Amino acid sequence: MSEGYYYNNSRDKRRQQKRKQSIVKGVIFGVVCVAIVALLVLLFVKLFGGRDDNGDVTKEPAQTSEQETRDSAQTEDTEDPADTTKAEEDDTTPAGGSENANVQAVLDEAALLAAQYDYDAAIEKVKSISGYEQIAAATKAIDDYELTKASCVAVNPETVPHIFFHSLIVDPDRCFDRSKYGTLVDGYNAWMVTIEEFNQVVQTLYDQGYVYVHLSDLYVKTTDADGKVHYAKNTSLMLPPGKKAIVLSLDDLAYYAQYPDGFASKIVLNDAGELKCEYVGRNGEIQVGDYDWLPLYDKFIKEHPDASYRGAKGTIALTGYDGVFGYRTDEGFFSNPTSDEAAWIAKHPDVKLEDEIEQAKVIAQAIKEDGWEFASHSWGHRPMNEKSLDWLKTDTEKWLSRVAPIVGDTDILIFPHGADIGGLSDYNSDNEKYAYLSSKGFHVYCNVDASQLYWNQFRDSYVRQSRIDIDGYTLYLALSNSNTVISKLGLDAQAIFDKSRPTPVIANGAG
Repeated sequence: MSEGYYYNNSRDKRRQQKRKQSIVKGVIFGVVCVAIVALLVLLFVKLFGGRDDNGDVTKEPAQTSEQETRDSAQTEDTEDPADTTKAEEDDTTPAGGSENANVQAVLDEAALLAAQYDYDAAIEKVKSISGYEQIAAATKAIDDYELTKASCVAVNPETVPHIFFHSLIVDPDRCFDRSKYGTLVDGYNAWMVTIEEFNQVVQTLYDQGYVYVHLSDLYVKTTDADGKVHYAKNTSLMLPPGKKAIVLSLDDLAYYAQYPDGFASKIVLNDAGELKCEYVGRNGEIQVGDYDWLPLYDKFIKEHPDASYRGAKGTIALTGYDGVFGYRTDEGFFSNPTSDEAAWIAKHPDVKLEDEIEQAKVIAQAIKEDGWEFASHSWGHRPMNEKSLDWLKTDTEKWLSRVAPIVGDTDILIFPHGADIGGLSDYNSDNEKYAYLSSKGFHVYCNVDASQLYWNQFRDSYVRQSRIDIDGYTLYLALSNSNTVISKLGLDAQAIFDKSRPTPVIANGAG
C-alpha cells in the first residue's frame, strides 16, 4: 500500500470519529434536556396540578396491602376520629373508643361505691366524667343512685349485733389430735371454728341481708375545746330496706407459740401485695394462701361487695405477749420465754426482735389499708374483772408501749375472756379501772354475752357493746336449742356444725 493512500485513509477515519463524537454529544445533551423538562413538569403538577377549583389539594386514594386492609377493618371503630357512627350508636361517650373505655371504668368505680352504700360518692364519681350530662348511661346511673338513696332507712345503733371469731382451724384432724395435745384439744374445740364453718356462717349472714359495718360507724365522736371526747349514736347510718347492720371482730391474731398443728402460722403479703396466711403442712412444707378468716373474709367481700358498708371489714383485737400477726414482736418472748416460746425459738434460731417488729409494721399498715380497725385485747390476755388495778395498769402500759407503736392508736378495748370491768349499770368515776382506762384513751368497750342478739350503751363519755362468740361451744349448744341467739341470727347450727369435731364440746370460756 502506497504512503499517499494510508495518509488519506487515516484522515477520513479521523473525520468519521469526530462526526460520531458530535452525534453522541448531541444525543446526551438531548436526553438531559428532556429529563430536565420532565422534572419541571412533574414539579409543576405537584405544586399546582392537584388543586381543585377552590384551590384545595386533592389526593389519590392510597393503595394498601391485604394485611393493612385487615388491620384497618379491625381498628376503624376505635382509631378513626372521623368515624362518628360508633359514637352515635354508643352514647356512653361522644368520643372514640379509648375515651369510651375510660368512661366505663369510671362508671364501674361508681357502681362499686353504690354497691357498698356510698351513694353520694358514687354520684360524685359519675359527675367527674367530662360531659356526663350528654351521656345516657351516666345520667341513668345518677338517677338510679338518687332513687336508691332516697329509699334507705336509718339504722338504730342500739339494735346492731356484734359477732366475733378466733383463728380458724385449717385441719381438724391435726388440731384435735388428743394423743398429742391431751386436754388442750377441749379448749380449741370450744373456742374455734373450722374454715368450713366460718364460710357457711359468713354466707348465711349475707343471705339473711346482714351488712358489715365498723364498730366506729355506730357512733359519732367529737372533741370539745377542752380536749374532752364525747360520743353519741350515729343517726346517719342508712341502709336500703331489708338490709341489717352487723359488727364483726376477730380476736388475738397472734398465732401463739402454743397453738397446735392445723392452724395458720402468720400473716404475710404475697407477690401481688395481698394479705394471706402462711401455713405449715403435714410434711413441714410452707404454704401461702387463704388459711384464716382475714384473707377468707377479704375474698368474700370482693365477691360480694354489698356485704360491706363503705368497705368496712371489722375490728381486730390484739394481745401482745406473744407478738402480733405471728411475728414475735414482744421483748419478753425472747428474754423470758415460756416452754412453748422456748420451743418456738429453737425452731427459728435466726429470728430477731427488731426484724419481727419491722415486718409486723408493714403487715399492720396493709391491714389498715384493707379496711380493718384495731383494738386492744390487753397485753397478757387475763380477765380484767379478776385482776387488781395495779395489774391492769402494768398490763395496759405494756400494750401501749409494745403493740400500739406497731398498729397505731385506738380507743377500743375488747375485754379478754369477755370479762367486763362493770355490771349492767353505767360506768362512773367510782369505777377505778374504768377511770384509769378512760385516762389512757380507751372509751369504747366490748364484753361477751351470747344470751341475747344485741346489747349496747351509748353514753356521752363512752360506748359499750356486747359480742356474740361464734365458736364450737356456742354452735354445740345451739344444736339442742340450749342457745337461741344462733338461730336469731338466722344461722342453722345443724347445717354449720362440723361433724369432725369431738363431742361433747366442753365449755372453756370465751376469748
